Amino acid sequence: MAEPECSLTELPVSMCAHCRKQDLPKPEPLYWFTARYHGRCADCSRPIEPGDEIAATDDGHVCRRCA
Repeated sequence: MAEPECSLTELPVSMCAHCRKQDLPKPEPLYWFTARYHGRCADCSRPIEPGDEIAATDDGHVCRRCA
């Protein structure tokens, strides 16, 4: 009998981080720079203000607190 698959990732449930409730690894910051616009951190959703130091990642921009 085949193992059930995750409906989101289509992986077997025993191999799926989503089904096993495991956090996925965070992408490493590509480079740091000073924000020029308002926004939100892609990791913690805190506000980003102009002048804050932020980093670009594969998932968006993150604040210094999250890196």
